[in-house]
Amino acid sequence: MSGWGKQSSVAVRQLFSLFAWGGFARTVIYDYNRAGPYVRAWRLPHEIPSQGRLEVWAAFASANQEFSALDAEGRAPWIARAASRPLTGRNLYVRNWFEQSWETD
Repeated sequence: MSGWGKQSSVAVRQLFSLFAWGGFARTVIYDYNRAGPYVRAWRLPHEIPSQGRLEVWAAFASANQEFSALDAEGRAPWIARAASRPLTGRNLYVRNWFEQSWETD
């Protein structure tokens, strides 16, 4: 039990340190803005999706569906190329998908 106390106190110190950010217990903790560090209650985002945002979401959905439809042999090159980067094979595929779609527009 004594080990748990040490771990939890470290977690609490990290959570409430000056440089912490993230969410905890329906509270959003930011590390800094112009006024300094602050904490606010979590709330559901309420932006109304614009036509442009909906188009981008649809494009991401298309790219992800295409990647999901690939068999293991189709995914293997993307996963191998992503191994040396801080990306997954899916991330690399989607990025490439967008680059190709921008070139054709």
